[in-house]
Amino acid sequence: MSRTEFVKEVQERLGPVLSNTGFVRSRLRWVRVREPFIDCVDLQTRSDNAACCVNLGEHHSFLPIAGGATPMDIKKMSSAHCEITSRLAPAGETDHWWEFEDPSAVEGLLVCFEKTGETFFRQYDDFPRPFVDIKISEIESRSAVDLMPMMTTVRRILLLARLYDYLGDPPNAIGWAEFGMQKAGRMAVGPKVAFREILRKHQSGEGRRT
Repeated sequence: MSRTEFVKEVQERLGPVLSNTGFVRSRLRWVRVREPFIDCVDLQTRSDNAACCVNLGEHHSFLPIAGGATPMDIKKMSSAHCEITSRLAPAGETDHWWEFEDPSAVEGLLVCFEKTGETFFRQYDDFPRPFVDIKISEIESRSAVDLMPMMTTVRRILLLARLYDYLGDPPNAIGWAEFGMQKAGRMAVGPKVAFREILRKHQSGEGRRT
């Protein structure tokens, strides 16, 4: 099967499944808004043009895009713009590529999404849990890594500091921001700027809810 044929079949079969759960398609991307989250699913072709993977992205709608300073037009969102990302993969794997030449690949992709795709997004349903259940001492634990995969420790800390900032919780926002400043290396310029802004805001009293 060629790439074009493979992608067409995935769109024809996976597309309706995603549409039925609120996703809207744009080319090889699907986006769903369920406040306070933006969910993204997109196909990525491997560099040798012989296989593809399915990227999953979860983003808090009140946060700037990953690596950016401002929110983004939802219509243009993809998993690359999400703070939390993962790859659709069978149980026991963290990464998987479906080969175009494999006649069972499309079916395998669909079955895999049915088993684990929506589950990835639904683990965040009880907002602000399970994020607020994570303690500073647990930031590198398996539970934290599973909740926020494919992120550096500093990015996980920043996400939690921003979360508490959004929730209007100065003590925890300050605590995570101070911890982030301790963990951030010389090259983590962007996160350091964000941590300093959170500290300035809450230590000056701006972040207190009335």
